Amino acid sequence: MEIMNIAICEDNKLECDVLKNKIIQYFKDKDIELKIDVFDIATRILNQSVKYDIVFMDIEFKNENGLEVLDVYRKNHSSLNILVTSHKEYMPDGYRIKAFRYLCKPINDLKLTEALDSAIKELNDKKKFIVETKDGLKVISENEIIYIEAGDKYVGIRTSNDFFRMKGTISCIKEEINPLMFVMPHRTYIVNMNFIQRIDDRYVYLCNGELVKISKLRKKEFKEKFFSFIRGKAINE
Repeated sequence: MEIMNIAICEDNKLECDVLKNKIIQYFKDKDIELKIDVFDIATRILNQSVKYDIVFMDIEFKNENGLEVLDVYRKNHSSLNILVTSHKEYMPDGYRIKAFRYLCKPINDLKLTEALDSAIKELNDKKKFIVETKDGLKVISENEIIYIEAGDKYVGIRTSNDFFRMKGTISCIKEEINPLMFVMPHRTYIVNMNFIQRIDDRYVYLCNGELVKISKLRKKEFKEKFFSFIRGKAINE
């Protein structure tokens, strides 16, 4: 695994330092390179360009609600989000925003270790793609992909922050990606349903403001798959 990027959103300095030191020790023992950013104002994470692998979010801030901030953040980022709080009654809200884990203060070492072990396994299990950038090759996860666009000898891959190229055909990519997450509204596009804001009879409206046309031949199948996906999310939430 490459360097692990972790964010801690916590306005209590003492509790933040304790958690940070526990995380540092964990990754030192695992011999994994680590970078940690700390935010005592939760909304500051919304303006960061760093792609965080794991986000620890305290729920209770003096002037903010960590759940609300994380709900906004997760719509455009694929990090594994771990909620931290002193109150168990917030747990149902954590499930609503699909938190990866829920840790109660004071944080138990064994539970933190389990959460990090599971997070690393989850990150390693995610499908990865190698794309071209001006600085060389880059590895991205399928969870980052908003859509894939067909080209001649390459396919284009749109993420929240970039547009990449990768050798191959859209039909080959379709065989590799998660069929429960991606759908083809048009023969030249594969769309990640997690990033769909809404649809109508002609277009898919994506969270980044772009539109993808829905072909007449694929309309029925696309809508059935998308509505099934939405129902599944509603049940899980």
